[in-house]
Amino acid sequence: MKLPYLSLSSRECLSRLESFVPAVTSIETCVRASVLVLLFADEEGELRVVLTTRSKNLRSHSGDVSLPGGKADGGEGVWSTARREAFEEIGLPVSIGAPLHIEQLTTLAPHLSRTHIVVTPCIAYLSSILSDGVIRVLDPKEVGDIFTVPFEMFLSKRGYRGGWISWFDKKWAMHEFYPEASQVQVVEQNSESGERKIWGLTARILVEAARV
Repeated sequence: MKLPYLSLSSRECLSRLESFVPAVTSIETCVRASVLVLLFADEEGELRVVLTTRSKNLRSHSGDVSLPGGKADGGEGVWSTARREAFEEIGLPVSIGAPLHIEQLTTLAPHLSRTHIVVTPCIAYLSSILSDGVIRVLDPKEVGDIFTVPFEMFLSKRGYRGGWISWFDKKWAMHEFYPEASQVQVVEQNSESGERKIWGLTARILVEAARV
């Protein structure tokens, strides 16, 4: 099994994430969810992040780009939720044997979605290249396709179109990223995809993660 080389900038990024301690926050709600920010290194040693396009058959947010994740079951923890949902949506095994490894780096502070769900981002590093078939299953009921983009693009103005919105009498940055075709690597495709727009809570989480 080929293990990936990591560039200096990638190693530094992973080290910062591993050392990061999120602020303690408390948001009162009965609905909680987790998303998995899954990083891996490409053949040049640069970090990429795994994203999905939601199935066009879903009632809510159909066709949107999202991170693997979903609502917690009962008293399920944030990492258990993220890993279970990633398995159900993109087939990422909950248990991966040697020499592969998924390192749980950190979590970010929870985000309150516009539908009043508290979403906790869980950031992990996969010590494999995706061509090794680590992602093996695509659930067409939930996922239109799986693709990856450079993690660093969420610090760049390239393909960025953002603005400000008002929500609860506050100004919020509304990030929008439009990756170029050369930046996108499709892992598995179940439906036709046009221009990919990464925006909303997904973009906000990725910008926050990249800024650590």
